[in-house]
Parts: sequence; structure tokens; C-alpha cells
Amino acid sequence: YRKQQLSSIFGGIEETTTGVIRLRSMEKEGILSFPIIAANDAETKYLFDNRYGTGQSSIDGILRATNRLIAGSIFVVCGYGWCGRGVAMRAKGMGAQVIITEVDPIVALEAAMEGFQVMPISEAAEVGDIFITATGDIRVIGEKHIKLMKDKTILC
Repeated sequence: YRKQQLSSIFGGIEETTTGVIRLRSMEKEGILSFPIIAANDAETKYLFDNRYGTGQSSIDGILRATNRLIAGSIFVVCGYGWCGRGVAMRAKGMGAQVIITEVDPIVALEAAMEGFQVMPISEAAEVGDIFITATGDIRVIGEKHIKLMKDKTILC
């Protein structure tokens, strides 16, 4: 949008996984016009901000937007990367029964070893009350899954 300003930009910074992926793609295509620092790759970013910050702010946003009680609900977290871990930890801490859906079998095993129930999204869709995707992929919950969900299910 602001191509006339490109000559005055010396660099930038990106802190999200999705943003870094897009910028690396632009670099490979030769269309990235200036250097970018990938703050997302810093160990402290994913160990602390992704896990604790995203977990807390996601739960806070759900509570403020829905006014729903999380305690006693079945809370489905799609993806068990750093953000998914944080969301799952916070939901569990607030009394939810947490289900993890994860396509990587080793990561799914880790979630199970940490006390979470693990199942495919096709099974979780039938029982969950609140769903949150933490994968960066837009194809996690599809129409076929939504058709299986209970009335008044919350999708985040």
C-alpha cells in the first residue's frame, strides 16, 4: 500500500509464526524489500510469550466475548504447539475438561503424558463446548466437523 515509502525503510520486525512464514516466502520469491528480524524465533518468545501470554489472552478474550463459564465445560484445543499448550494449561486451570487434537503423533503423546485427553477433531467435534484453534492452519475445523457440533458451541 505504501510503496512510495519503501526507500526510507531500513528494516522491520515480525513476532508471529504466520507472519514469519509469509515473510520467508516473500524472501524466496525475491519480493521482500528490506531485512526483517524474526523475533518469533527467539527462545524467550515461544517459551514465554506464546505459551503464557497467548494462553492467558485467548482465555480472557473468550470470557469477555461470551460471558460463558469455563469450569465444567469441555474445551477443545486444536494444536499442541507453544500457543496450544498455553491455552490448554489456562483452560485446565479454570476447571475445564480439556481435549487436545493434534496431528503430530509425538506431540499428541506429549499432551497425553501431560494429562490431557487426546482425540481426532472428528471425535472432539461431537463433545466439545468451546473450540480454539492454535495451529496457524485455516483447515483445522471444517464444515463436516461443524455439522457434528452441539448447539451453542463456541468456535475461536
